[in-house]
Amino acid sequence: MSGKFQKIFSNDWKIVLIALALFALTVLLFWPATGYDFINYDDDQYVSSNSIVQQGLTADGVRWAFTTVHLNWWLPLLWISFMVDTAIGGLKPFIYHLTNVILHAFNAGLLFWALYRMTKSVLCSVFVALLFAVHPLRVESVAWVSARKDVLSGFFFMLSLLAYIRYIEMPTRLRFWVLPIFMLMGLMSKPIVIILPFTFLLLDYWPLRRAFESRDESTLQCWVSLIREKALLIGLALVFTFLNLHTHYGGARLNIDVPMLDRIGLMFPNYWAYIRLIAWPVDLALVYPENDVVSWPLSIAALLALAIVTTLLYRFRRTQPYLIVGWLWFLLGLFPVIRGVRLGIAACADRFSYLPSIGLIFGITWMAACLISRWPKIRVPLVSVGFVLLVLSARQTRAVLQRWENSVTVFSNILKYTPDSTLANNNLGAYYASQGRLEEALEHLQRCLAADPGYMDAHMNLANIHVRQQRPIEAVYHYRAVLSIEPNHAKALNNLAWLLASGSGSTPEQLEEALAYARRVVGISFPPSVEALDTLAVALAANSHFEEAVRVSENAIRQARLAGNENLARKIEQRQRFYKRNRPWTP
Repeated sequence: MSGKFQKIFSNDWKIVLIALALFALTVLLFWPATGYDFINYDDDQYVSSNSIVQQGLTADGVRWAFTTVHLNWWLPLLWISFMVDTAIGGLKPFIYHLTNVILHAFNAGLLFWALYRMTKSVLCSVFVALLFAVHPLRVESVAWVSARKDVLSGFFFMLSLLAYIRYIEMPTRLRFWVLPIFMLMGLMSKPIVIILPFTFLLLDYWPLRRAFESRDESTLQCWVSLIREKALLIGLALVFTFLNLHTHYGGARLNIDVPMLDRIGLMFPNYWAYIRLIAWPVDLALVYPENDVVSWPLSIAALLALAIVTTLLYRFRRTQPYLIVGWLWFLLGLFPVIRGVRLGIAACADRFSYLPSIGLIFGITWMAACLISRWPKIRVPLVSVGFVLLVLSARQTRAVLQRWENSVTVFSNILKYTPDSTLANNNLGAYYASQGRLEEALEHLQRCLAADPGYMDAHMNLANIHVRQQRPIEAVYHYRAVLSIEPNHAKALNNLAWLLASGSGSTPEQLEEALAYARRVVGISFPPSVEALDTLAVALAANSHFEEAVRVSENAIRQARLAGNENLARKIEQRQRFYKRNRPWTP
């Protein structure tokens, strides 16, 4: 073996071993999350109560993933990843958490590899990747099953970085076409990957140095060429931007009447909120209090501060190019999810910092390396600060991780900082109700409605609890409250129809109302569920339409058996015997 080959071989293996060590350390840090439960916020809709995902990886499931907009998102690879987990490990939370942990660990190793390939600096690349991996803001993206979007899209983002470096080293048609493929896969995991072509342009400036600084015509031509090179990627970003605006049109998170000027005013302070979270990650929670009232003095001050920082870093672009690159990476990476562009459940979210935070860590790390190269005497203090920062971050991450063990720990943590949080009180109440702790559930749900009398989910949860407590009058009141907010809420319609149709004290008017509700449920759901057909049969019989009740119940029995639910089929048959004797069914 020649000395030159041995040197290359040895160096490559050193980089591989460092990447593997980063992977292992990240898995070790986040391993406790593999023993955590699902939480009753999004995890039920994504996995634990999602009938498609529960079937595992099937042809029908894959077809559904590519043809369905679910929860206002078109994310086929996300759904397929959940289906694969189900096929491998069933419906136990362990496999879903393990996949999140492994994806994040891969992302740490791949980020190191990409940075090293671009800069040839082992120590700086290790530090950036390690701080990215162990930072407390990563906990939400890793420990929350529904946040799979972050780690999965991050995986394809990192692969895209490596593919871009390979393409630059040897531009070929094959290597180029890998880029839009990886980007498309990332976009089908989470639309945040629309930032990829703009990240490439920043990296072209530094460290790849594909663009050069001067005022002559060749500089402009260089940038035009670089942008044209990424035209397909920019086109993909635009397509998915319009796609997601379309899928969210009228959705709860965008259907908020906030004037455009106010939206702009919300953006600038929100950037500083994220900088605070990255620099001082304490009091972290799943949601933070919403504050969508614009304070224009604060907004103008925040804008001026952003402009000053950007201007200063731009002036130092020739001597410290990594600062402007890292800063713009952060600003552009957050823009699609910054307050004002995005409105809804919370002022900011830890998970939204997953990719943007890399930019800040990247810029500050190389600035520290530059300072050390100029003044070697500060090497020990700065390296010591970096080591302490990593240790404290890992320690804080472990502490934050414990708050994600289950629904109680997640939502109790929110209530520590926001006692009147409607989301936390409602979901904690729903969790306690599922565990049979009805008094505790009622307390939290009533707190929720005290803060927001129109909180529909709390009304629905209270109605269901009152049904269990055999308090039909209270249950009817809350089901009606749900329907006043969402007139076609299928479950509320069905449950209210059942209560009115099967109640012994229902008036003739209430029986007619029950039949109208039951018919509406069947009309708005295609195909109608077994439960909806069963309710319709009960309501028909209650209104003396016995022959039709028999026909509808026959359909319900047939569908129940096709679904393998023999127990429900037998119960419907028992009710059908009443209809055949021209009698309504009552419990």
